[in-house]
Amino acid sequence: MLTLAVLCALPMGGAAVCAASEPETVQDQPGNFSTATAALDGAVIALDTASISSSSTTSVTPVPTTAIFSGSVMAFDTKAGLENVDISIPFVGRSTRSGPGGAYQLVVPSGQYTVYYNPPADLAALYLPLVKTFDMPPGVVNGDVFLMRAPTPAIVTTTASSSTTTGPCPAQKVLGEDNPEIENLRDFRDSTVAQSAVGRRIIEIYYNNAGSINAALDRSPLLQSAARKALEAVSLLVQR
Repeated sequence: MLTLAVLCALPMGGAAVCAASEPETVQDQPGNFSTATAALDGAVIALDTASISSSSTTSVTPVPTTAIFSGSVMAFDTKAGLENVDISIPFVGRSTRSGPGGAYQLVVPSGQYTVYYNPPADLAALYLPLVKTFDMPPGVVNGDVFLMRAPTPAIVTTTASSSTTTGPCPAQKVLGEDNPEIENLRDFRDSTVAQSAVGRRIIEIYYNNAGSINAALDRSPLLQSAARKALEAVSLLVQR
């Protein structure tokens, strides 16, 4: 490195006197530059090696894409598990049967599916089939369901002051078995109304008087039309 210094001074006589120092050469010490370069190169190599080592040991956790759909099929009235109930998801071709305590499990791709629950032959006369739609995100999904008691054929019991009848579900009679609104109402019945003692009592009274309700609907087309509109409105409100 070259250093130039110019010094100027004003003597007593007023003339300017300037003196320039001789250029000074600073001699680099042998090996200093090469040593620093080698050290820098070594640091870069060490850094690159660490980066490669770090990237080679980094693992990516796979995102789960399947749902483990498990639960129990139970009787609505007794809360007892029901065995040998057929559970199927036709959209993905998966099916199984409930085991002891009504327990079952299906592994399916995540998504939204309609699940069909059909009682075995020995229970078909006692419990109604169930069709229910579930959202099945990745992970474990609760599939607990309750099967309702099948209504008995219309029976009329007459006393001196009153009569009580039972029969098919009036909502099903009004809307039709294939109407999707029926599924919404059944889902609301099982997942919300049936979860309290008061709600279960209301359901019991409803089914016990189904025959009388159906008879009233048969006598009045106007009442049947009003009932249809009311059920459709309720279905819209409770739809998930």
